[in-house]
Amino acid sequence: MDFLKKLVGPKALLPPIAVLMLVAGNSDSLLYNEGTLTRIILGITVAVSLLGFSKPQVLSDLITTGPQIFINREWYRFYTGCLIHADFAHLVFNMFTLYSFGSLFEQTFFFAYFDNLNGPLLCIIVYMTAMVISSIPSMIQHKNDWSYATLGASGEISTVVAVCALTFSDQQILVFGIPMSAPLYLVLYLGISTYYSFRKNSRINHTAHLAGTVFGLAVATLWGLYNNFNLWPDFFNFLFN
Repeated sequence: MDFLKKLVGPKALLPPIAVLMLVAGNSDSLLYNEGTLTRIILGITVAVSLLGFSKPQVLSDLITTGPQIFINREWYRFYTGCLIHADFAHLVFNMFTLYSFGSLFEQTFFFAYFDNLNGPLLCIIVYMTAMVISSIPSMIQHKNDWSYATLGASGEISTVVAVCALTFSDQQILVFGIPMSAPLYLVLYLGISTYYSFRKNSRINHTAHLAGTVFGLAVATLWGLYNNFNLWPDFFNFLFN
């Protein structure tokens, strides 16, 4: 815990939070360009993950487990567990996905204002909320299981992918060199996550993928309705055509 206080204590968190808020609060300035938030989030995640690879104690201090959250009340683990990864391949896959969809995710809210909150700040709020929402189901399921732990940014990245697939349903995505529509990719991803979430022998937290995806669809749906636009007809049109 001493390491945790040094690494993610209030003072240590001030610089990255200040940068994020500065960017979000100056979306009309030269500081903000499309993809800036994505690169900042990616940089912070990569830095903490690489530190975790070299120092096992970092993983122990930051990883997310049910008992530590519900029994020890260490709520910060909802966030810190999303900044570390199991191995380099896990990190690369998640960061590649975030980089691929991040700019589209930012475009969703870029010119938006909601109750005096500008678009980039909305991106931060949605992303950080997804960190918690995507982890809640598996943490409740394993709230007394000290042997179960989860880590990685897959849950909130699933939210990013879902928002993009519903908002920009005309986009084509290359999956292992095979082109497919964003809606079809999302349906396949959601189906695989749902199937594996019921398999107890999987080492991947597919429940977090599923929860993050559902949250992303809800956010995009509500955002579309707020702007008097129903996104689902286009989604189904590009899914079946």
